[in-house]
Amino acid sequence: MMGKTKLYPKFKYKDGFSVMDRIESVEHPFLQEIINMKGGLFFVGGEFTVYACDLVEVLLYIYEDSVEIECISTDPDKRKKGQASEVMKALTSISDKTGIPITLRTADVKSNQSQIMLHPVIMLGAIKKGKIPVNKLHKFYEKFGFKIQEKAGNGYRMVYEPSKLVTN
Repeated sequence: MMGKTKLYPKFKYKDGFSVMDRIESVEHPFLQEIINMKGGLFFVGGEFTVYACDLVEVLLYIYEDSVEIECISTDPDKRKKGQASEVMKALTSISDKTGIPITLRTADVKSNQSQIMLHPVIMLGAIKKGKIPVNKLHKFYEKFGFKIQEKAGNGYRMVYEPSKLVTN
């Protein structure tokens, strides 16, 4: 998200340290809730990444006041079977529980070839087979309570506001 600084909360690996070690605990309520829900949370390519349902990958950026879904990708051979919908339901449930909004921007991954090489979730998202066209992505996210904030390029910037705010 332009103008915002990403956060990198402290975390601890489950089995020491290697590129694909699962994170066991993290000092951020949204990310910790992913772990509590038995989601696979990893730190890949310098970013927090969720591997869910063995088929869906989510690249998350963490900010002081929100979590941004940078990219959500499904194995091309497993698309259109509801796994990404299940992950979206889980993420919005975590937002409701923690009081942390989720933001995203609908966009076509192919627009930035240098970014594709940076992260495996983005590489997977670049595969076109069975993808929702970018001009219809907002309808997918609206099913989970996301609202359009503004037009952004050939897509939209969207936000999910938690249904109840958490008090400390």
